Amino acid sequence: MRSNFNTTQGLAWDQIAKERLGTEFRMHELLSANWKSRGVLLFSGDISVAVPEVASQATKSPAESLPPWKR
Repeated sequence: MRSNFNTTQGLAWDQIAKERLGTEFRMHELLSANWKSRGVLLFSGDISVAVPEVASQATKSPAESLPPWKR
């Protein structure tokens, strides 16, 4: 399920990803969910951005959270 986030002036994709998804390295998920706005570098105020649902870390088993060489 997706939620919407209203931007403030000057926000960038990586800032939204860090705030809403927990890390800026998930910015690609925001871009995929907002394909028509992918060319925006800095947002103006009050633009609605779709934010995909964040998978909870609690749903992963301890073995799944380890790197492959430690499993």
